[in-house]
This record gives sequence, structure tokens and C-alpha cells, in this order.
Amino acid sequence: MARAKKSRSTRATHRARKPPRAQSPKTPPSPSSPRSDQTPPPRQPSTPPSPGLLPTTEETEAATQPDRTSLPRLAGGAGRQPLEVTRGFALADGQPPQGLGLTYWFEAVASGPPYRVSVLFEGRLRGDAPAGEPNTFSVVRSVDGVLPGAGHMSLTTSLPDLPAGTWDVTATPVRPMGGSAATWAPIRAPGLPRAAASGTTTFAPITRSRAPGVRIGAWPLLVAAGAVVALLTQRFLADRVGLHPVRLLLVSLLACLLGVAGAKAYYLATHPAERRNILTAGMSIQGFVLAAVATLLGGSFILGLPIGQVLDVSAPALLAGMAVGRVGCLLGGCCSGRPTTSRWGIWSSDRRLGTVRIPVQLMESAATAVVAVATAAANLVSDGRPAGVIFTTAVGVYVAVRQVLFPLRVLPRATAFGRPVSLLVSVAVSVVSIAIGLSA
Repeated sequence: MARAKKSRSTRATHRARKPPRAQSPKTPPSPSSPRSDQTPPPRQPSTPPSPGLLPTTEETEAATQPDRTSLPRLAGGAGRQPLEVTRGFALADGQPPQGLGLTYWFEAVASGPPYRVSVLFEGRLRGDAPAGEPNTFSVVRSVDGVLPGAGHMSLTTSLPDLPAGTWDVTATPVRPMGGSAATWAPIRAPGLPRAAASGTTTFAPITRSRAPGVRIGAWPLLVAAGAVVALLTQRFLADRVGLHPVRLLLVSLLACLLGVAGAKAYYLATHPAERRNILTAGMSIQGFVLAAVATLLGGSFILGLPIGQVLDVSAPALLAGMAVGRVGCLLGGCCSGRPTTSRWGIWSSDRRLGTVRIPVQLMESAATAVVAVATAAANLVSDGRPAGVIFTTAVGVYVAVRQVLFPLRVLPRATAFGRPVSLLVSVAVSVVSIAIGLSA
């Protein structure tokens, strides 16, 4: 028993005398290499930009890449790459003139005042260019008034009259060097990546008409659908008052054709800078209405149709057709609303800048549809009221609605007093027409 206790005591003594294991001295972690069990410090917020200037961060190692996991639905799958080359159609490939369409995607900063974004597009043709034609290009495109918090945005540009072939293109965010727009310096800024892409030229008019959110063919398709809706509405109301259907249809078809010509002529007269591109230039609804109504007046007189009744049944038909056609304006990239950060905004493009905008086309479409339903109901319950009153009321209300919506559009007005004068006259015509109709 004593021997066992002695043996255990000896082993305990040996364990106690065992020298401690040497330990390496601890070194403090380097600031550039934090420990794996430490939480990295939070990213410091960027400094708010100065008014009208791009918020630069040139001392950073790389520009912040935009988040591409929540791209706008109306963009139709575009924007997965920061730089994209416009694709054409097989039927138009190789047709002169050739051009190159480019779209640069970026993301607006989260806060601060509106600012400018400038992008330098540079390209080089693979292979040799024909004699006398360039094999490189270098252009700068700028966007003013970028709204912080607008999210994903796209800048689309068209480069016409380029040699056909495949081009290697780069996009670099820049700013004027020394305050001069003649020299540009590359910058690194939040949401503005440097990008590169390759693509083939296509038919130049396509590059001027195609952009993210723009559906080629949507505008003529919906305008044609609106014309069908208008003719059906007019026929339904004409049967109620006993108008000759064949004569009215002939006059209305002629009014549609001449209305299209009037819409094109009115647009070219008010937009002289686009007269060289007649095929791709837009149309104005004012010109369509003026030409169509003039045709209805003349045709009704020649064919012996009662002019007042023809105008009354045509008013809701015309408005119903325009309600459908305005949706085509949204998908076609025309009549665009001003950029906004409101939750009621819709991401759309004017074929140059894709961003969240006031959906002024849909607002006008909804208002026009309401007026169309109201005037159609007035035709159905009309009994002995003066002919033409429904037409003048409809035109007055529609013009007033357009004048109210005009400030929400991105296109500035050409005259200073045209809008208030038109608004006052249209309201006065509407009030007088309604009073006459109610008193009859």
C-alpha cells in the first residue's frame, strides 16, 4: 500500500517537473489582413456629390459594380452586361447605311443632388476598313440631371455611317479635364463600371430606334389596333342613330389615311431638325386629329351625311382609338414622361435614356378612355340634343387633359403662352358645350 502511494507520488512529481512547451510570441494582426474571426469594418458611405457634378472616387481601386440581380422588367432581359451592342434583324443585315448602336448600363447613387454622367465610347474595327472610311471612333455622350436613387439606368447612342463589320468597343466614365469639355479624364465612381463588348454593325435606322424597353413594331401594331377599335365603336354608335354604314365607313377609312399623313406633316413642321429622317421621324396626334376631322367634314358633305351626327359618333370612336394607341407610345419610346424617383414611376426609355419615368402615356390613355366612355354614353342617351355638341365637348375636354399633362413630359414646350391659352380656350369650349347640351 505504501509502495503504491510512493509510485503515484513519483509520477506526479515527474509530471510537475515537465518543462512547459515553448510558445511563439503573438504578433498583432496587420491592418491590411484582418483576422478571420473578426467582422470586417463597415464600408464608409460615399461623400455626397456637388450639385451638377459626378461624385468621383478616384482614389478607390475599382468602381463599384451595379447590382444586376433586379433589372427593370420592361428592359426585356437587357442590362445583364454593362455594355451591349444593338442587335439587328436578319432581313436588314448588310443593308446600307450601316451603323452601330451601343447601350451603357449604370446605377445612380443613393443620395445627393442631381448630377451629370459622361461616358467615352471608343471602338476599333476588326480588319481593314474600305479606303476613305474610318476604322476607329471616339465619342462622348452625357446625361444631365441624373436623379439619385433612380436605380438602374441605361444610356443608348447610335453611331451611323460606320464601315460594316465587327467592332471592339469600350465604355469609360469620364469628366472634363480642367473644366474644358475638349479633354476628358477617366474616373472611377460608384455605379459606373468600365466595360468592353464586341458586336456587328446593322441597318442604321434600327440603331436609332432600338433601345432597352423599346419594342420595335409595338407602336404601329397598337395604333392599328386603335384604328380597328375606333371603327367598331363608330359603327356601333352609327347604327343607333341610323347613319348609312357604307358611306360612313368609306369616309372614316379615308380620314384614317389622311390623318396619318397629317400627323407626319405636323410633326415635321414642328420638329425641323428631324426632317432629314422622314421615315424614322415621329408623328403628332394634333396633326392626325386636324386632318381626320377635316376629312370627316368634307366627306360627309360630299356624300350627304349629316355632319353633326357624324362628328358626334366619331368623337368617342376617335378617343377610344387614341387610348389604345397611347400604350404603343410607351412601348415605342415616344412622348416620354420626365424622370422621377416616385414609387408610381415606371421604368421606360425615350430611346436614349432608360430610367424610371412618370407614365404620362398611360395617364393620357386612361383619361382618354374615360372621356370616350362618357361621350359614348352621351350618344346612347341623346334625344334631340343639338348635333355636334358631343363632339365639341369631347374635343374640349381632351385638349384640356393634354395641356394639364404636358408639363409631365420630358419634351419642353416651344411657346411660353401656348399652353395656358389652349387650356383656357378648351375649358371654355367644354363648359359652353355641356351647358348647351343640358339646356336643350
